[in-house]
Amino acid sequence: MKQLSLLLSLITLFSCTRSESELSKVSKHFTAYQRNEKRQLFEDIQESLQGKRILLLGETGHGDGSAFELKSEIVDYLNKHDNWEILALEGGSLFSLYLADNNLPIHKKIGVPTLEQSWFYIWSNSNEVSQLKEIAKNQSMNILGIEPIFDFYSAAYFYPFIIKNVEISPDYKKRLKALRKIQTQLFKSTKNKSLVSIDELIDFEKGINNLKDSVITWDIAHQAMILQQISNIESNLPKYKNYILNQYTFENESIAIEKRDAQMFSNLEWILEQYPNKKIIIWGANFHITKDISEFEYNKPEDKNWYQRAQLFGMYVNQKYGNESFSLGLIKGEGTSGTVFRSQVDTFSANETSLEYELLKNKSMYYGLLNTSTLSLPYKNMEIESSVLGTKKGKLFKGFDGILFQRNMKAATNQQKNRQ
Repeated sequence: MKQLSLLLSLITLFSCTRSESELSKVSKHFTAYQRNEKRQLFEDIQESLQGKRILLLGETGHGDGSAFELKSEIVDYLNKHDNWEILALEGGSLFSLYLADNNLPIHKKIGVPTLEQSWFYIWSNSNEVSQLKEIAKNQSMNILGIEPIFDFYSAAYFYPFIIKNVEISPDYKKRLKALRKIQTQLFKSTKNKSLVSIDELIDFEKGINNLKDSVITWDIAHQAMILQQISNIESNLPKYKNYILNQYTFENESIAIEKRDAQMFSNLEWILEQYPNKKIIIWGANFHITKDISEFEYNKPEDKNWYQRAQLFGMYVNQKYGNESFSLGLIKGEGTSGTVFRSQVDTFSANETSLEYELLKNKSMYYGLLNTSTLSLPYKNMEIESSVLGTKKGKLFKGFDGILFQRNMKAATNQQKNRQ
């Protein structure tokens, strides 16, 4: 019995040593950059993008201010040095940012939407995206949105814009104002409390269908944009129906996530059609931009097979634009994280069994970059633990075309108040 225990211990020790050795080998494929070598890092990212039209630029979570800052600098560099002309934002309102990009006021009192009004506040209220705000102010890029989820401004701007720009009857104006009121209430609803009844939702859906049928017949400017925004509104309705009927299960939640990602891809397709032959950067989370979520484990008890079934935004992009697209996932070493609406921050340190822990051993590496196309198949098939999707194991190098490592992370700071 003792001999068997000793044998098992030796096997375990050998497995751990082999795993560490494999991670050490993987880490040596990363190009290391000191903190003052960002220019070289950006040049190497640019080199990786030769022949590409779409860059999907990720982040581990929505509270890493240092990632926001680095991503903003990458966007600025690629715009100035490699003619990347469009930035499309997760959390960015397709309709509001289209108005801003085309300098279209809603009406005299409201004027043209701003980036802050058109992008979810977890990003727009962060001090670390100040460089993006300068880009928006200078109009050096087309900044657009791919987000279909309701926000306050999608209701506040959409219906007044139609009323202002289309000759419609007083009665039709009243109907549009009623739709706006219901959509605002839907936006304020949560899975715990719906502010709209099922009958009101049914009437709203009928009103949206009627509006779509009418817009198709109108000979108006920006017709394509209005129809695409109607499509975004429609994509939200099953989720709100689940709220009202108290049917917000994990299955329904996962369906809503996938429906959102499918609609984000629809919005990307619309942007590519409206802005042909322009290179586009997608700002989003690693979760949404991965080429294949099925290469990772979903380690929560609700449904461990979800990742094997899920179809997400980056997968749609890869399936249609694989050779023209590049998915760059960001990973973190250590530090703090916290979204701008939270007063407290979380501390993060890499697990000893993770890729990041191995990368941290290289003291000359503040940033690290790996183009996964340079790896042989055995490396691509390796199961690696990393922070790319929240400290999960998976075939990291099949899920992304590139991995960008940043040693230190720092929580996002609110531009409206200092974090305590």
